[in-house]
Amino acid sequence: MADALVLLALALLDREGVDEEVELSSLGNIALILGALTAGGGITGYVRTGSVPSIAAGCTVGLLYILGGFRVNNRAAYGIELALAASVLLAGSSIPRAIKSGKPLPIGLSILATFGLWTFGNAFMTKRTSCHYTQAETYRECSKDQSDKAMIPQVVTDAKSESKDWSIESLVYPQNSFSMRYNQVLGSAAALVGYALAQEGEAQSTIVYDEETKISYSSYTEPETGMTFGVALPTNVTDPYDAIIRVTAPIANQWVGFSWGGNMVWNPLSVAWPNGQSGTISARFAFGIGLPLGYDGAEHVYLKGTETNTTHWTVNALCKGCTGWQNNEDTRYSLDGTGTTEFAWAYGVSAVEDPARNDSAFNVHQAWGKWIHNMDAARIEDFDSLVHTNLLTAPTASPSADPTTVMTSVVSATSGTAKPAATAAIPASCPGAGSPAFQGNLAAGWKATKVAGGMTSPRSIQFDSAGNMLVVQSGKGISYHKMGADGCVTSTKMLISQNNLNHGIAMSHDGKTLYASSMTQAYSWPYDAAAGTLGTRTTVITGMYNGGSHLTRTLAIAPQNPNLLVVSHGSNSNIDQATSDPKTGRAIIKVFDLSSVPSGGYNYVSAGYNAGYGQRNEVGICFDSNDMLWGVENSGDEFKRNGKDIHNDNPGEKVHYMGDVTTPNNNWYGYPSCFTVWKPSDFSDKAFKVGDWFTQAPTSNMNDDTCVARATPPKITLQPHSAPIDCKFDANSSTMYITYHGSWNRQPVTGFKLVAVDFAKGADGMFEPVKPLTSTDAARDIFFNPQVERCQGNGPSFSSGCFRPAGLAWDGMGRLFMTSDTSSNGEIWVLGQS
Repeated sequence: MADALVLLALALLDREGVDEEVELSSLGNIALILGALTAGGGITGYVRTGSVPSIAAGCTVGLLYILGGFRVNNRAAYGIELALAASVLLAGSSIPRAIKSGKPLPIGLSILATFGLWTFGNAFMTKRTSCHYTQAETYRECSKDQSDKAMIPQVVTDAKSESKDWSIESLVYPQNSFSMRYNQVLGSAAALVGYALAQEGEAQSTIVYDEETKISYSSYTEPETGMTFGVALPTNVTDPYDAIIRVTAPIANQWVGFSWGGNMVWNPLSVAWPNGQSGTISARFAFGIGLPLGYDGAEHVYLKGTETNTTHWTVNALCKGCTGWQNNEDTRYSLDGTGTTEFAWAYGVSAVEDPARNDSAFNVHQAWGKWIHNMDAARIEDFDSLVHTNLLTAPTASPSADPTTVMTSVVSATSGTAKPAATAAIPASCPGAGSPAFQGNLAAGWKATKVAGGMTSPRSIQFDSAGNMLVVQSGKGISYHKMGADGCVTSTKMLISQNNLNHGIAMSHDGKTLYASSMTQAYSWPYDAAAGTLGTRTTVITGMYNGGSHLTRTLAIAPQNPNLLVVSHGSNSNIDQATSDPKTGRAIIKVFDLSSVPSGGYNYVSAGYNAGYGQRNEVGICFDSNDMLWGVENSGDEFKRNGKDIHNDNPGEKVHYMGDVTTPNNNWYGYPSCFTVWKPSDFSDKAFKVGDWFTQAPTSNMNDDTCVARATPPKITLQPHSAPIDCKFDANSSTMYITYHGSWNRQPVTGFKLVAVDFAKGADGMFEPVKPLTSTDAARDIFFNPQVERCQGNGPSFSSGCFRPAGLAWDGMGRLFMTSDTSSNGEIWVLGQS
């Protein structure tokens, strides 16, 4: 539509050598052309997407253009108008499809047909029309059909203009300018065709033939890095179907990832790297922001062309299972092999741990990007025979196993002044748990013992009414662990195998209903604690945001009301501006009544009531012994104040008080505009204290004072970039324990530890942190990595050398359990007084 308006504007401005009646007639022609194009675009949209509203809207607008053109133009000119309309309609619908095929024959035929219709229309009109008139005459007087006079507007010409002799043909295309007008129309048609292609997702790939393998790839070269990604498909692309993936990269790119679904998470990844004179490729799948796990739903078979030289490396492989997968809604998704799709790339500049192993760990990416790929053009004849003739013996690779880790024991340090609550005895060791994967230090008076290992990204913990431990393993499901009286695991099984479960878990007060969440939905199951079995799953909540960088949805049952489910939902990015309005349903905590769940579940955005909004990513939520809700917030990254970089030590993470969840709380907690100061000396324009509100770029409408007036401040501020993701109060709410998941956006690294914040009951009976908001030492280390500078956020990969605290839960004996969610060798620890 925008392109159509541009064309009309150009027609109005193109006045030189063209009289007003000619302009008006030309506008009529353009209206007809635009009508045909718009209708053609609507048809094309219907064919490509199946969108009935799209074709209806396109054709309706197109009809209006055509009627306008007919109304303006002489009826004697209908032949050429219809020929023009038909030719451009063909251009609007057949040429884009031909181009998308990437095949010369359809492209040539569609263009030849367009030219043929044009020529026929022009010849027809030249023969048919003979009406002549002078410029002083009216358009009405030239009409052969006087019965149509009421439809044809009177055209008043400039009396001062020189009288000239015009024919209908020259009216439509003025003398000596036929080729110019012809080119203008074709140029405009091409522009609109290009616009239509872009609207549908214009492919950036081209056809590349490889002489060595005799395979034609639909190939894309990333212009800045020089990486090339080629895809070849069979002609039959009915799900499931195989694909060939060819990755070529400069030797400086130590690993390259290819995303089949265009995202880091929730689609298969083919990750490749150089290996001696050859290369290695690995099937991975990421269910959260972390090191992608090995993916048993896909496998690669090496093909000829896999090699490494002094400047570049190439991996060429058949992939089985890459073009279709279970998505985060737990439904089957398959790539459209006859259209276009969005792929994504990423690469890293540090070498993988073991290049010969396809399960090797690797560090976080250096950069990433996306492009539109022509899948239809990737289809080739003789796909199976080409694969067979190009099979290559795979490079030497060790059997799949966990990445190598250093096995060490936890040692008790003498530092720290924590005062743990009295608990049951902590076992000295647990049979079958294995040695700790990473070294850890403890505050004086504390003891920690590993109770389980070899887990897949263990996150939240929930103990059931029989004392069994349920653990969400992100991307895998929920595991069930029977516990001994000593706090050690006696047996383990998978309770739920559902890979879209990634963090949230809760249990009903009576212990008979289990709740868990994915990125987009929350579910419930009837639960038998003694048998460790489940009934049929029900969807409780839908409509949570699909995508973004904050993927977890934390769950809790209100302790004072068994029918209230509390759900925390983070923002979709670092600064999610739309969340200034709580109606977006992001950066918010909401409450839902479980006694009246509608069929199909609540919609998160439109249902429930607020327990506070403007919390950027309140992953950790917990209740004190007054049944009041608290939360710990992951605050912003990459911050500046009036253009000055302050990100290393600002803004502070927060501890929020939300209070009673049985009544709505519509308080705003500051995000996405207001943040708290941690290091005042980083600010050069104003004197701040720790805990003060600030904005990144103050304006008259939103500034530091606005925050003070409108936003609810935190109760305490924590070390920036620590990434607190869970919290639990002890029995008398004298201490809040918080897991610091660890930084990725700070040098030196911080976090990767369990900390404690002291609380006390005030005269009003409410709990408050002992330290003031202006404090920077409210959090005390309990369990921490001895060399935090070795830790790596957004991983951790093999170089981390660190455990990574995630979930917390108390068992019935008062022992504190904690998960460490390293991707491939996750662990569970039990902590308490030694």
